[in-house]
Amino acid sequence: MRASRLADDLKVEAVGLQLLDIARTWFRNEPALAGEGHTWAEFKLLFKEKFFSPTDKIDLVRQFQDLQQGSLSVEEYAVEFGRLSRYAEYMVRDPEIRASRFREGLTWDIKILIPSIYETYTQIYAEARKVEREWGLKSKRERDLFSGATSSAGAAKRPQLKHRSFQHHQPQVQARAPV
Repeated sequence: MRASRLADDLKVEAVGLQLLDIARTWFRNEPALAGEGHTWAEFKLLFKEKFFSPTDKIDLVRQFQDLQQGSLSVEEYAVEFGRLSRYAEYMVRDPEIRASRFREGLTWDIKILIPSIYETYTQIYAEARKVEREWGLKSKRERDLFSGATSSAGAAKRPQLKHRSFQHHQPQVQARAPV
């Protein structure tokens, strides 16, 4: 819960009011939550035990491992990267590894236009957004056209860059990356 200035017991109560159907029934009837003064940490632990199985966590870790930008915009990919990375924190605890993993998941046509001088997640995210915006590579169809897609024989064609001017960008981190 982002309202970190709220006292723990108020956080628990506020979330309890927002829960739907099955979760609300559980919240009202959970003996461990009876009474007042429960901490946010206690609530999160009980909630995860009830509604989030180890199998669910393994599935989400696997989704993070397999995450690729694909047809997503850079922004959509970054949001999904942030959402799934919470379940695989041990994989992205190191900032360099986090940045590398994010870069690896970008589409080839965006990835190749990001100079290697960009080393942090925030820098790579900002530059990927810039490349996407400047090259107009938001849709998968446009990216496929740009990258040459595959021929009918199945051999990959080289990217067609001749109609666009290419500039190396100096590091200018302007956009703030989602977490």
